[in-house]
Amino acid sequence: MSKQKTVLGIDPGFGRVGLGLILKSGQKMEYVDAHTIETDASLDFYERLGQIQDELDQYLDLHQPDEVVMEKLYFTKNVSTAINVAEACGVIGLLVSKRGILLKKLTPTQMKMALTGNGKANKKEVQMMVERILKNTPDFKNILDDAVDGLAMAMAL
Repeated sequence: MSKQKTVLGIDPGFGRVGLGLILKSGQKMEYVDAHTIETDASLDFYERLGQIQDELDQYLDLHQPDEVVMEKLYFTKNVSTAINVAEACGVIGLLVSKRGILLKKLTPTQMKMALTGNGKANKKEVQMMVERILKNTPDFKNILDDAVDGLAMAMAL
């Protein structure tokens, strides 16, 4: 029988960071938690990064995941947004690494391929697969897209 492990999926950002936690045992997956860290837009950028660090630190203390998978940043048309997200990824990666937790990265295409079989699947198709596979997930109307993306990242690992 496969060992159970908790996997935290992270959809990085600086305005919102999506977190999705699942329990995996072989091919079986169970929903544990979905959370979104929302930073205060009125704060200085580095204060927002500090907020991400503090809230993620508390989340890791509470849930103690065995593995973390984060969306691998890809270049977007808005370079300044990409740079800010890259800095948030650095904060997240450092925090996870300092705890000795295995950190893996997947591109959105890899996640979509693993979950739906189609690397170009849209958000709705990904959400439908998350709901279908994680039967014990609460109503998705109460979960922000970022947290659903975090669940999808965890499931794709």
